[in-house]
Amino acid sequence: MKRMFWLVAALLFACTAGCTCTTDHQYNYEHLQRLLTTKKCQGCDLWHADLAGMNLAKANLRNAELVGARLSTADLRGADLSGAKFVFYDSGNSIYSSCPGLDVRASLAGTKLSYAKLEGANLSEVDMSRAILDHAVLKGADMGRAALGAAKLNSADLRRVNLRSAALNGANLQGADLREANLITAELYQADLSGANLAGAKLDGAVLYKTNFTGTIMPDGKRHQ
Repeated sequence: MKRMFWLVAALLFACTAGCTCTTDHQYNYEHLQRLLTTKKCQGCDLWHADLAGMNLAKANLRNAELVGARLSTADLRGADLSGAKFVFYDSGNSIYSSCPGLDVRASLAGTKLSYAKLEGANLSEVDMSRAILDHAVLKGADMGRAALGAAKLNSADLRRVNLRSAALNGANLQGADLREANLITAELYQADLSGANLAGAKLDGAVLYKTNFTGTIMPDGKRHQ
């Protein structure tokens, strides 16, 4: 009985440490090789691919399936990931199973991520300066202390996003949905939040010098003139 207990405990520990998703779907090997040799992999199936530390600068990954992919420390500067998926969607609902959130800790400076789905992603302390994230879905993502200077986030879904202490100086957030977002001590110097929705957002200690709030719905639900 005692031996069985320790066996079960060991299996549970192993799964906790190594099981990231319940799905057994894996990447397409030919697609991965194409990406590594040509940096052109539009619409590729790269589920759970290990791309950590890879140099993918200026790669074409438009509409690629990157669900559960390891991108930590990868260089994606100038890469095009427009429409790429980092989370699994079923009938419009995000399914995480046993995934606590997808880790996309990478260099994303200047990366094109328009319409990319990054819901629940871990982007804390990531360099995303000058990145293009127009219409991207970042709901519930952790972007604490991220560098987003001069980034474009027009009409991005940033509901309940953690942007605590993030640097958003000069960022374009026109029409962005920031409801219930955490912007405590965030730097928004000369940021454009015109037409954005900040209802329920936290702005305690945020740097708001020369920030554009024209037509913005403020945390109290009132529209700024």
